[in-house]
Amino acid sequence: MKTIFKIKQSVLFISIAFLFFGWFSPDSEVIAEVNNQADTSLAFTRKKKIGRGINFGNALEAPREGEWGLVIKESYIQAIADAGFNSVRLPICWSAHMSRSYPFNIETTFLQRVDEIMNWCLVRNLAVIITIHHFNELYEHPDDQLYLSMFFAIWKQLTDHYLSVDHERLFFEVLNEPEVNLTPDKWNQLMPKIIDTIRVKDNDRTLIIDAPDYGSHQSLVKLNIPQSEQNVIVSTRYYLPYQFAQQGAWWSTWTDLNQFLGTTWSGTGSEKNAVLEDISIIRNWSGNNKRPVTIGEYGSIMFADNQSRLTWTNYVRTQFENNGFSWSYFDFGVVFKAYSIVENKWLNGFVEALTGNSAVISDGRSSEGISISPVKASEDDSILVRLFIKMPNSCTETDSVKVAVKGSEIKITTYHKEQIPRGSSINSCIDSVRLGKLASGSYTLVFNSEYIDKVNTLHYSIRDTMNIQISDLDNITDDKSRLLKVYPIPASQFLIVENIKPFNQYRIYDLNGQLKCTGTVGNGRIRISDLRPGEYILHIIEETRTILNKKIIVIQQ
Repeated sequence: MKTIFKIKQSVLFISIAFLFFGWFSPDSEVIAEVNNQADTSLAFTRKKKIGRGINFGNALEAPREGEWGLVIKESYIQAIADAGFNSVRLPICWSAHMSRSYPFNIETTFLQRVDEIMNWCLVRNLAVIITIHHFNELYEHPDDQLYLSMFFAIWKQLTDHYLSVDHERLFFEVLNEPEVNLTPDKWNQLMPKIIDTIRVKDNDRTLIIDAPDYGSHQSLVKLNIPQSEQNVIVSTRYYLPYQFAQQGAWWSTWTDLNQFLGTTWSGTGSEKNAVLEDISIIRNWSGNNKRPVTIGEYGSIMFADNQSRLTWTNYVRTQFENNGFSWSYFDFGVVFKAYSIVENKWLNGFVEALTGNSAVISDGRSSEGISISPVKASEDDSILVRLFIKMPNSCTETDSVKVAVKGSEIKITTYHKEQIPRGSSINSCIDSVRLGKLASGSYTLVFNSEYIDKVNTLHYSIRDTMNIQISDLDNITDDKSRLLKVYPIPASQFLIVENIKPFNQYRIYDLNGQLKCTGTVGNGRIRISDLRPGEYILHIIEETRTILNKKIIVIQQ
């Protein structure tokens, strides 16, 4: 009985598929004849309409709009238009909004919702890219007749539905990032059929074809688009280097991206060269194949510090434009966000990074410098490190501190929790971390003061570095300096220093490293009556060397 049932089920499915496939399998000679008449420059011309774009990620590709953090509002479209963008890309999970039996109809209410958003864009002269996202069943089972039928049904319905909509500004991206079991070979077999499906009714619509292997630019060479089809733009992705752009991404299955949290991108020569090498691969492929390219997605994740995100975004975007690629930043307001949906405003610096002309973009946060106390430290000193900060918000207490010592590099990270800056005033504050005693030697301090937004989990990191030298106490003292005697301890008015030179300097610090008084020892007496009772550290300095480092106690008279 089971065998008979399977045979009947297969026969029924084949019958339905035959009826359905009769629509999207036109005579190849007819299609070739029509496409040979196409203007080969049309796709290059229309690519310019995409220009600078932005993705509404995590909205319509969620099972239900809003489940992944974003419901698209008309005010967002207005903000995009006002900021000077040219287009909007709409990632859409059509398979979650259609029947799973013939004729595989798309839900009317969902299609109307897509129409609404599309029209918000078109009336503002923004081009629109409609694509298929998260069709995971097709990626995993590219030979399954059910999912193939759904795939073709989507584009049959969309082709009919949008037949009269502006061909200059509405683009069809036939499938986002072919992946998993939809290998390059299988994609090259399937893609011409879906092109033909659309061309039966609409030869003028410019189509966007993604590179295989998740849209990797390295896999452009594996893409095989029929030469007869010239009205297409090729799309690729850019989230590199992944250690920076994807740090902390929780969905990764191939490696733990949490290990890269804290990775920065400051635009060093090697960092820029890596971008340029990737760009050259895309440019050379485009030139050799005479096909226009758009970067369908690129972005850096919200877990990266904001200044690094701005620097990377601005540089990468500029290189895209220098090489004639249109692009669509991913995404508007959720994971790789450029816009705060909580405050209804662009994140500081992002409009400039995505549309401006400056080579350097800042989010307004800066360091006025880094210092250590004592300035001339020995291995007997307890080191205090301070970062002097300017930022457009009030300072908060340090919530936690992480110190990592690796060889001669000392990485300090302080974490603060704060709300999104709501004012325009610039405030100064100090971040202080006590390192304790260090062995003698040369060190590089790397100080990150990181501010974590409790509402949007944004990271704003203020970074500064300095080189320090910790001296060996035995090397900076000699036999004569060892004869120095300081008394009385405790004392209330004066300290007596024996065997001291009259030109020697003294400095007295509190236990937090703050300098309380300084001067010349002179006649061997140091006045301490102005100090509050408590413990202090006395430094005696000869020329540039600290020759005595001693704890003293001041008592009330």
